[in-house]
Amino acid sequence: MEYRRLLVDPEVVVRDGEGVIGVPDLMQEFRENGRVHIITDDTRFASDDLSKRLESSGIAVDGEPLTGIDLLRSGYEGEEAYMFGKSALLRRAGARSSKNGDDVLVGYDPGFSYDKLQVAEEILRSGGSLYVASRRRFTRITGRKPHQSPINEALSEFADPELLGFPSENAMDAVRDRFSFVPEATLLISDRLDLAEAGNRMGVDTAILADESIQERLRMAEAIRRPDYVLSSLHSLGRKLL
Repeated sequence: MEYRRLLVDPEVVVRDGEGVIGVPDLMQEFRENGRVHIITDDTRFASDDLSKRLESSGIAVDGEPLTGIDLLRSGYEGEEAYMFGKSALLRRAGARSSKNGDDVLVGYDPGFSYDKLQVAEEILRSGGSLYVASRRRFTRITGRKPHQSPINEALSEFADPELLGFPSENAMDAVRDRFSFVPEATLLISDRLDLAEAGNRMGVDTAILADESIQERLRMAEAIRRPDYVLSSLHSLGRKLL
């Protein structure tokens, strides 16, 4: 298959703050005849921040990356909410952050605390809605750390969350709106089954970079979450792309 577009999760091309060995050259060679777009529901970076991080890692891409900040902006229509995450970034989602907010918006929050949980509980028990940017369990861009999933689980004690990240319709619509691509000539690359499912629903081919934990989940996954390719490394993808 000759692909003309790549939709790439930055977690598979940047690890511990550095470009994965060989990946910058692979991406650059692909861009001679195609385009590389970055998609993620991570709220730790706005589009411009992520562009700079990729550039410093030697990875050139096309257009602005789509991030979790963008997905919160496209999926939340309210004006004031209590937000979990880096406040300066989440303000870019277009809503004001307030302890008296109508709803709760959840991104990656390294400062998550019991006090924050109590504020959110009051809002949710008073009828507010819970919106989450991602179901990501771990992050590897700056070292392997727990990501947003544990926060989601704590808050789901008080309300059912509405997912705005992958594989929600909101996230897939945001990808279609941001980037121009022909599904039959597009490959999505990630290390998450949520993105594999999103890719399958959008009609693009999907490739998962799988470690042992993902291999186990793949064996139990529904058909819609199974990728077209399972890779041990991105280097094995080269012959499919070039």
